[in-house]
Amino acid sequence: MPASGGVTGYRVAAYDTPLWVSPNRTTGRYNGPGAPPTQYLCGHPAGPWAELLRFHDERDPAALATLRARLWAVRVPEPILEVAFDNATTFGVTPADLVDDDWTACQALAAAAYADPSLPNTLCVPSAALAGTVNYVIFGQRVTVPFDAPPLDIEDLPTAHAAEDARALHTMLGLVCFRGQTHAGYARWSTGDTLAPLTVPVPR
Repeated sequence: MPASGGVTGYRVAAYDTPLWVSPNRTTGRYNGPGAPPTQYLCGHPAGPWAELLRFHDERDPAALATLRARLWAVRVPEPILEVAFDNATTFGVTPADLVDDDWTACQALAAAAYADPSLPNTLCVPSAALAGTVNYVIFGQRVTVPFDAPPLDIEDLPTAHAAEDARALHTMLGLVCFRGQTHAGYARWSTGDTLAPLTVPVPR
């Protein structure tokens, strides 16, 4: 079901734009090699750090302390198609597929969604890196416009450079679901439990 209203997504990217106008350089959970441009944004401000740490399998607190990145905030317009544990089978994947270390099923889902003009071109999906939060996956090329400017075209996404040389809280290491670990959100959902809202501990 489409989520109501627009949302703000977050991403860390070292270059001068967080958005792609050409095919992604690397394979991702929802894009295979040579797939059309696919944008990845996190629904929680801590999400980009979790994704970065998971991607690089960085678990060393000393290395984390030296990590710096540029943080962006991006307005994501509706309609947004929610693909969650509860309705995953509707889209031909299992709930576990959405956070599995094997991306094959998610890439097939993305290819089918991209090819279906009746579906929104933005998905809201569980974050595999930060349980209890979501990511936004946007199919097709997008360009930045000022954060408070009204988009004039579907390709326009209001974007703001939110922080420079930013770093993650060291408490993030205890929240990231690294590859090979049990995903707390899926584990609790599979037992009929619910995951409490994410709280990121502030260092003392």
